[in-house]
Amino acid sequence: MTGPYRILIIEDDPEHAELIRMGFRKHDEFFLDFAATGEDGLEMISQDRYDLISVDLVLPGIGGLDVLVRIRRLDPDIPVVMVSGHGTTEMVVVAFENRATKYVVKSLESFKSLPYVFENLIQEARFKISERQMRECIERSERIHRNIVENSLAGIYILQEGAFKLANPKLGDIFGCTADSLLGMPFWKLVKPDDIQCVSQLERDRQSSIPIFESKVARKDGTYRWIEFRTVPIEHEGQRAMLGNL
Repeated sequence: MTGPYRILIIEDDPEHAELIRMGFRKHDEFFLDFAATGEDGLEMISQDRYDLISVDLVLPGIGGLDVLVRIRRLDPDIPVVMVSGHGTTEMVVVAFENRATKYVVKSLESFKSLPYVFENLIQEARFKISERQMRECIERSERIHRNIVENSLAGIYILQEGAFKLANPKLGDIFGCTADSLLGMPFWKLVKPDDIQCVSQLERDRQSSIPIFESKVARKDGTYRWIEFRTVPIEHEGQRAMLGNL
């Protein structure tokens, strides 16, 4: 096991609390705090950060299900294990409806297995949080890049198999049409191969290894415009493509 793990046990029965404590006796990576009532447990949760919370279903004062509901308002991600002396189907269903992570029926064997159950739940929760944060980071990065592309003063495009797969608004402006109307259109319908001539990078940009091309392109209104563009190979949606800056 790794760790350390901070665990809060909300259990009003002193004998059961002691059995739980004994189950963790050989697991130094766990640090257990105990509360005998739901009120005390919620107070401790508001003051400290825990990796997992175990809640007895039957408690004096605030019941275990109410404690679960209040925990979920404070932290939707923390693993919460509901523990009960009875495991009826109705109780289990209600516990999971209120977003319990796991339901454990009290027994000597279940108390002994708690260190392994808790660690698995904590690791799973951490993985889900990390996965969500990574996904949010990717989505945020994509929004930033999309905003840069859409507001760029240069025409930006992606070609796959010779056709436009992405075109920003500026590219549409250059060709005198909308960006959407370019999607799926073959590149050579706008730029004839005979019009392209490679311009030496030494003459134009000695610092760049990307070759520069220039061409006369046809606009939608029938006029022509000279453009300068660069392309680099990329992978787009799992396939080879060309990224262009015009």
